Amino acid sequence: MKMCSLFAFTGGIIVGGVVGGVVALMFAPKKGEELRKDIMDRIIDVEKQLAENTVVCHEGHCKRGENVG
Repeated sequence: MKMCSLFAFTGGIIVGGVVGGVVALMFAPKKGEELRKDIMDRIIDVEKQLAENTVVCHEGHCKRGENVG
C-alpha cells in the first residue's frame, strides 16, 4: 500500500469516526445535562483504568499501578 493511500485511509477513518460521533450525540435520547454527566463519568472511569494499567520506567526501574511516580 502506498504511503499516500495509507494517509488517506487513516484520515477517512478519523473523519468518519468524528462525524459518526457527532451524529450519535445529535440523536441521543438523553437530555444534554444527563449526557454530559454520563460522558464525564466515562472519562473518569477511563482515567482510572489508565492510571491502574500504566507502566512507568524511570532510570531502569519500572512501576505499575496507581502509586506510580
